[in-house]
Amino acid sequence: MEALKEFGVQWPLLVASIINFVILLLLLKKFLYAPILKTLDERREMIKKSMENAEFIEKEKKKTEERVKSSLKLANEESLKIINRAHLAAEKSKTDIIDEANQQALKIIERAKEEIGHEKDEATKAIKRESAALISSALRQIVKDSKNLIDEDKLMKDTLEKIDG
Repeated sequence: MEALKEFGVQWPLLVASIINFVILLLLLKKFLYAPILKTLDERREMIKKSMENAEFIEKEKKKTEERVKSSLKLANEESLKIINRAHLAAEKSKTDIIDEANQQALKIIERAKEEIGHEKDEATKAIKRESAALISSALRQIVKDSKNLIDEDKLMKDTLEKIDG
């Protein structure tokens, strides 16, 4: 203690200074250090929650992306099915139209054959009538020249019967 006195240290002042320092430390701890630590802890918690939210959002984003990819895949598959059905329907329609056109063409050909046969029969009859008329006319000339009286109607009927027969 004597050594401290030689350096000019006075005990009551040293004790008072230590007590003042401790009081100052306690006041600083209570009013300054504690609120700063509390604010730092709150910020640390907030940052931790923000990081957890960011991770959660990232996971949800990945899930959503997977759902979108899955939905797009399903949509593509469904569109391919629809396109295939449309192609099949178009092919069926094409086949039906071709079949119907072929049937109509056959009907038209059949009608044309019937009409040609009918016209052929009519033409044959017309040729026979014309031939009978020419022959009848020629025979009339001959009959006039020979002065035989023959009934013209009977002559024409006989001629037609011979041509038809």
